Amino acid sequence: MSSDSTNNESNALNMKVLPLSTQTRFFFIKQNYGHTAYKTFHYFEKTTVKLVRLWCDLSYLNECRWNNLMPRFLYFKASNPMLIYTKAYIKCQHILLKEEIILKKHSIKNLSMSVRKTYDALANIFPPDIMTKINEIIDEIQFEEKSIKYWGHWKKLQTLINNRDKQQ
Repeated sequence: MSSDSTNNESNALNMKVLPLSTQTRFFFIKQNYGHTAYKTFHYFEKTTVKLVRLWCDLSYLNECRWNNLMPRFLYFKASNPMLIYTKAYIKCQHILLKEEIILKKHSIKNLSMSVRKTYDALANIFPPDIMTKINEIIDEIQFEEKSIKYWGHWKKLQTLINNRDKQQ
């Protein structure tokens, strides 16, 4: 019985001295810098991931625009099914695509300002060596998210291109 409690105590001690890594980042920050630093870091991580997603979405929308393709979310029902073949319907889709690109750019601008402010707040909390490690962790998380989004958008784009080629 005493060996179990000794193991639990040694596990607890090991958990407190775990180095900062992608897997231990939240626990490390909360234990060593407090709840406020944890919340600030968590917000920073979430907003940087959102920013990566927005950049990937913008890239996808621009690819669609350059290839004269319409993403699936821009197809809408019309009261008369024959209206989808009219110039007005297609023009409406182009206007919506352009507006979606503008909104993504606006969201990126706002979120970028928020990320910069949060990064400055983190730089005031953490020492430079921890900030370097945080940058590496964030880069790793962003890379993973970007690759996931990239392949998803690539598949969608290929499907749109294949559908366009079949119709011609």
